[in-house]
Amino acid sequence: MKLGSYIQGFTSGVQSPSTIKLLRNSLILVTAYLILVLCLPNAQLFWGEHSLMPSLGFPDSWRYKIIMALHQDGYGNLYPLFFLSIGLGGVLYFFNGFNRIATFLVWLGVIVLYNRAYLSMVGGNYLLQSLLFFLIFADESSHAKGKWKVISDTLSNLALWACKLQVIYVYIFSGAYKLASEQWMSGEAVFDILHLKEFSLPLIMEYLDSFHGILVIIDYVAIAYFILFPFLIWSKKWKVPLLIFGVIWHLGMGWGIGVMDFSFIMIASYAAFLEEDDIIVFKRLFTRRIKVGQT
Repeated sequence: MKLGSYIQGFTSGVQSPSTIKLLRNSLILVTAYLILVLCLPNAQLFWGEHSLMPSLGFPDSWRYKIIMALHQDGYGNLYPLFFLSIGLGGVLYFFNGFNRIATFLVWLGVIVLYNRAYLSMVGGNYLLQSLLFFLIFADESSHAKGKWKVISDTLSNLALWACKLQVIYVYIFSGAYKLASEQWMSGEAVFDILHLKEFSLPLIMEYLDSFHGILVIIDYVAIAYFILFPFLIWSKKWKVPLLIFGVIWHLGMGWGIGVMDFSFIMIASYAAFLEEDDIIVFKRLFTRRIKVGQT
């Protein structure tokens, strides 16, 4: 009986339209940041005639030919078209609301550009691609009617759950890796990472030894967070504190080791877990703070 009512609720309307909208807004804004701040200033190094990225071979399939288009001879200099695809998708979404088409254009640009700049890719880039792909099937403001509305709403609900499960998978994998890592289990991982010149800021490295004990605690707190996230995120009591801690953690690590792109993607992905009531509460708090600041 419960299963039947759940299925009926899953197909009778978009369950969390505000959540889908917030998630899409967050991911598109993060994509804009990645393109404008990180990609465009280094476009020639990633995609230009003298790119630092060696071209890859790929199977003879039309799907690969699209995704790997910039690896093909004679097509490398067409990379500005995929920046245009992302920009056009953003414009369509924010000004006209063509949610699925807009997200497809953003995803297409991202996946083609990122697969050409594959040597610079990190886990967050792959997560961004996956979440954008799932959101192609979601439309929080669909005007479909009849059986098409049922299909549209069901796809939207499935897409949101796919985004949630994708983020959960990231935390399960990361938590399992930390448990299997001798460096993390010894409490030295954060300390050692911050000692790498390629990642850490000189200001941080200068004072690392003075805070060794604190960094060991941070190491174990991080392990606990990544292990507990897939379980506690479903709890109404623990969800918001968990997400707030995650935002602080990712901003701290992003600043500390210079991976703000990864941090912003992870923080944007948290929107998938905010329910309608959570979003309303955050809006009220944000509005109240603005009013207090103005007075």
